[in-house]
Amino acid sequence: MKIKLLILPLVAIVVAAGSCVKNPETPQPDGPRSGSGTVKEMAVPAGFDWKMSRGITCNFASAHLTRVYVASAADAEPFAVVFAGDGAEPVTLNVPVPVKSLYVKYEKADGTFVTKELPVMGATLAYTVPADSKEFVDVAAGAAKATESTTRAGYAGSNRGHILYPAAGWGTLMFEDLWPSYGDYDFNDLVVNYQVDLMMQNKNQAREMFIALCVRAIGGKLPYDLYLSLRGVRPDQIADIKMDDLQNGVQSCDLVKVNSGNSRPAILKFVDIKQNLNKPGGTTFLNVRPGEEMKTGDLTVVSFNVTFRNAISTRDLAFDTFDFFIARDDQQQEIHLAGFEPVLFGADRYRALRTQPTSNANTQSEYYYSNDNLVWGICIPAEIPHAYETRDFLTAYPNFAKWAQSGGVSNTDWYTDAPGNRNPENLVRMK
Repeated sequence: MKIKLLILPLVAIVVAAGSCVKNPETPQPDGPRSGSGTVKEMAVPAGFDWKMSRGITCNFASAHLTRVYVASAADAEPFAVVFAGDGAEPVTLNVPVPVKSLYVKYEKADGTFVTKELPVMGATLAYTVPADSKEFVDVAAGAAKATESTTRAGYAGSNRGHILYPAAGWGTLMFEDLWPSYGDYDFNDLVVNYQVDLMMQNKNQAREMFIALCVRAIGGKLPYDLYLSLRGVRPDQIADIKMDDLQNGVQSCDLVKVNSGNSRPAILKFVDIKQNLNKPGGTTFLNVRPGEEMKTGDLTVVSFNVTFRNAISTRDLAFDTFDFFIARDDQQQEIHLAGFEPVLFGADRYRALRTQPTSNANTQSEYYYSNDNLVWGICIPAEIPHAYETRDFLTAYPNFAKWAQSGGVSNTDWYTDAPGNRNPENLVRMK
């Protein structure tokens, strides 16, 4: 079900989150996995990175400065507006794995538009904009900086560029919160439908970043908070963070830097986003149990504008460098998506926790993979519903097993609403 609470120029942005109740004493299975009846029984190949989207570096050339609009389908709204020519940098776009072509559009001098399909064959995409393209003239170039809006709405209307993550709609982050032990793998300890918008000048360098979140469900008592580590950004490169909008949340809700200096990465903490003014009384949990489903209009929605001190190359803000993770201060414990090393409490603390006597203590060098190549967090490039509490993820998304066990080769659209992909009775139905 779509959440349409923020209606802004270029895109409406929303995010959802959830958590589920786990029992840390649940016995863990030993030995190799050969079945696929549950997530913990899947036989996942070594080296599988669990990624459902990929970065595509776009080298767009032009005889003069011009704008290029990029969409993931011929009739879709562009998820990126970038520049070509006159020293504009290449940009890295992030698209779902099933996307086989990108569609670029440019404006001609007579005001008409031309669209061209570009097959995605690898990690790079080259395109030369024809000479009949309209030359971009920066209308703000001669204006005083004081007249330029620093709000997202003002920036969107100033003929600048932007890149959306994900490419269409909302993305979804899903976490299990009992690392290094396995949980029940309903993947609803934290479910975050997110969207990020990089706002750029005409050299394809980012000046601001817009982030929106909507907390959708909380199913556990463990005191984890959501963080974002920007692997390509230093803390001193962030000049300011301001709240853009807040609905149904507490006034203490905020986004703050937790570190400083000139060493990467910059680490941001989402403060009190799990607090919901409309949460039913008498329960710790939110939106994970049958009969307790929330209305979409009652969810906590918050958005922020992050302003950079100077323009930052989009290479340093490619989505593969965005590390959303959860952490709890009381146990100095953090849980990342597969392959991201711990940044808040460090590798020594990670190793101390990882070597506890558990069947998934992982003695390999890769971070946040179990010995059986399972993970505790996944990032989906679409907005999808989360499973009810204690419903194994495979009972909600049966083709998830085929995708994971193939190493990401087959069933790459397992999360979509295509026939056979979902079991609605095991997915939370919003009111």
